[in-house]
Amino acid sequence: MSPFSCVNRVSEGGLGRSNVSGPVVSLGRVGGDFPVVPSRDSWRSGPQNPLWRRRMRVLGKPLDSTNGEIFANIGVSLSKTPQCCLVTSGAVNYHIARTQRSSTELLDSIDPRRQNYLRLGAIVKILLASPRGFCAGVNMAIESLDLTLREFGSPVYVYHEIVHNRYVVESFKKKGAVFVDSLDEVPRDSVLMFSAHGVSPETRELAKSRNLNAIDATCPLVTKVHLEAVKYAREGYTIFLIGHEGHDEVIGTMGEAPEAMILVETVEDVAKLEVPNDAKVAYLTQTTLSVDDANKIIAKLRERYTNLVNPPKDDICYATQNRQEAVRVICQNSDLCLVLGSQNSSNSQRLRQLADESGVPAYLIDGAADMKEEWLEGVETILVTAGASAPETVVEETIAWIKERHETEVEPVMIREENVSFPLPKKLRQLTKSK
Repeated sequence: MSPFSCVNRVSEGGLGRSNVSGPVVSLGRVGGDFPVVPSRDSWRSGPQNPLWRRRMRVLGKPLDSTNGEIFANIGVSLSKTPQCCLVTSGAVNYHIARTQRSSTELLDSIDPRRQNYLRLGAIVKILLASPRGFCAGVNMAIESLDLTLREFGSPVYVYHEIVHNRYVVESFKKKGAVFVDSLDEVPRDSVLMFSAHGVSPETRELAKSRNLNAIDATCPLVTKVHLEAVKYAREGYTIFLIGHEGHDEVIGTMGEAPEAMILVETVEDVAKLEVPNDAKVAYLTQTTLSVDDANKIIAKLRERYTNLVNPPKDDICYATQNRQEAVRVICQNSDLCLVLGSQNSSNSQRLRQLADESGVPAYLIDGAADMKEEWLEGVETILVTAGASAPETVVEETIAWIKERHETEVEPVMIREENVSFPLPKKLRQLTKSK
């Protein structure tokens, strides 16, 4: 069926020859019942006509005039006379244009990248990945900061961002949280929270020396890596920490045994290591790495160090692995991947990277404000996911942005269930019990 074979159906639905003469071309989805189109004169009234009051859109552009300029985005040239009609049926918008060109000529003139928008029944499908968004460690940290602000009032100082997400950080700033990168910025005797990424022993001691009421919201999975670092260092191992230089988690972990640890960021770094091949060595990993990238580095380390020791369980956290698995699987049926998360979120960056490596264009965005209409050109299926520090609110707002501009169907895709939770820090548990 031709993309423009709906002409007869439109006529059957009530578009009479007294309204429009000449061929009629449909530039939108077709289906359902067609209401009777008002007389041609009513369309000249533009936005004053009730049917115009809704924000109708063609390819994401507001349809707020009756001339042919509205079709510029799809490569169609129409004269500057009022000739565009809208027919609405439920949630479906039908865009009808009169033209003196044949359907074949019109189709040939349209940019091929945009033709899919004009096919009958075209709809943007959103594959909503699950699991996505907050992990147990992030939930615990956010709940901890919320409770601390309620119990102690503002300001509550937080060493580094509580989690790596701009939306979350800005929300807490409005509630009275003050985020600092140095304890010198924290007045003595203040309330201080350590972020989910953990801190070094040196930082803990400095907090004590300043008489700070420190509350530790470090993710338990990060604490596990810290304890492994202490254990291996005590046993005389040289420890290779696989991670990203400058990341808060890496800084805290290396601070547990700085004399025994060497940071390894890439496969190429392995060849540069000056540790003898027969040395007593072990490895640990940052919890938010790409599983695939980490495995490549580990494999290279094992090639060189045959006696390499590893922790009993993987250091890369369950949530990081699950969200990466979901992207890997769902990308197979997607034209585009949108990852909700901030640029400084390591696990969110890995999701975007994984989609890119799968051959699917991917964008890491904080929310709907970062969206660009051109990303959706030629796209029929969109994978939407979120990093472990991104709230569901930004996911919902982004989906709403797409729905405002396109006929959309949302399909949740569950890859794995998550039922993990972590307790609040000990100080906060004791505080709530005493009440």
